Amino acid sequence: MNFYCILLILLFFVFTIHCSACPELRDLCNGLRIRSFISSTTKEDFLQAMSDEFCGCKVVDRSININRPGNETYSSRDFDFLSSVEEIGDTLLIQNLNLTDNLTLPNLRLIRGRNLLEY
Repeated sequence: MNFYCILLILLFFVFTIHCSACPELRDLCNGLRIRSFISSTTKEDFLQAMSDEFCGCKVVDRSININRPGNETYSSRDFDFLSSVEEIGDTLLIQNLNLTDNLTLPNLRLIRGRNLLEY
């Protein structure tokens, strides 16, 4: 095989893996209860747990809480699974997250704030 064939095959697999991460849209996801944070031992476990909960979700009934203290760095691409979210029932909390760029939620239209955090 020549170089271009190998490159096309690699690009196909990368594109397939990235696009199949959220195989279908879900109208409603539970989300997290307030003051409930996903914490895992590794960055990969954390992102996988978040993706399992929110990937393809349009409406989050509860909250999205991202709290990740430590020295790990993240890019907005790490949170692509949140791109389908249009509405959050309670709150969106992002804290202690080392980002290399801006985290965007391109389809987010409404945060209802039914149950708010108290500090």
